[in-house]
Amino acid sequence: YPNVTEYAVTVPEAGLYQVDLRYASGDSRPVRLRVNGSLVRTNAAGGMTGGFFPEHQRWFPEAVVRLAAGKNTLRLERDSYFPHID
Repeated sequence: YPNVTEYAVTVPEAGLYQVDLRYASGDSRPVRLRVNGSLVRTNAAGGMTGGFFPEHQRWFPEAVVRLAAGKNTLRLERDSYFPHID
């Protein structure tokens, strides 16, 4: 099974929204990004920030996605180790 984390994101109106991820990683550890079940990116959070500690955390724009009004699900998946996502 892959490593998985899901986030419930509620927005006031349908439209395009930018997904930013804040993470730290000493190695490239790309994850799959799914929005409401649809695969959006296969290499999100794939950059290296210089280490795995809090001082290495950085924000990265990962995708612009269409969200429905109300609750949406953002899911990150990887078959191995995750980057340290904040």
